[in-house]
Amino acid sequence: MIFRKLFLLVSLVCVSPVFSQGLSESSSFVKGIPMEIQSLEMAGRLVSYGYQAKSALPLIQAVQIFQSMNVVDVADSTNLDHRFSETRLLADATKFADGNKNLLSLINDVSKSTRSGGGRVGPLRYYGKLEPGEIRYYSTSVTSGNFIQIVVDGQGEGNSTKDANGDIYSADLQLTVYDGKMKTIAKDYSSGVNCVACFYANNTSNLSIEIENVGQLPEEYVLYIYK
Repeated sequence: MIFRKLFLLVSLVCVSPVFSQGLSESSSFVKGIPMEIQSLEMAGRLVSYGYQAKSALPLIQAVQIFQSMNVVDVADSTNLDHRFSETRLLADATKFADGNKNLLSLINDVSKSTRSGGGRVGPLRYYGKLEPGEIRYYSTSVTSGNFIQIVVDGQGEGNSTKDANGDIYSADLQLTVYDGKMKTIAKDYSSGVNCVACFYANNTSNLSIEIENVGQLPEEYVLYIYK
């Protein structure tokens, strides 16, 4: 029964992607949403649903996705209290399991699982929070010819507030990727808190990744860099 419910949930998660495709000024830009990004999107939706429903299964499945992709937390950004940390996800899944022996057994198995992914280093994961109007930069090195995938997964999707005049306020994240000369090579300025940029690196160099909150509310996010 557990796995039947999980299959139905994952099927619903896969119906419609929420990440918009990044816009690029580079001829090496790749159209379409790669499988890795779809997997990260699925994990994000599972986490959101798990906390909204206070359900253990979605959180467990999200951890399994992260394990299968060999997601690597960057040392200086690791925050064990962040809800996407696998330690916290499994701890909260244990609370939501409410003593269910089958779920607790599954959580125990997942916590002892070794990562797969064929030995490939998976996406680097950073955690951050931006106040309205705030900008943050990240730097990463890339090798010429490699396929680069950058994902910003905002945690407040759909969150908004209305003031006394009826005006609605929300967060809005924008992603810009620059080459070593600070020339824009990819961007995603679509509305909302999720951003994607995918492209082939034309040169071996360092890239600058800019995330800006142009909305009116603060926003927590997870940044993935897959290179």
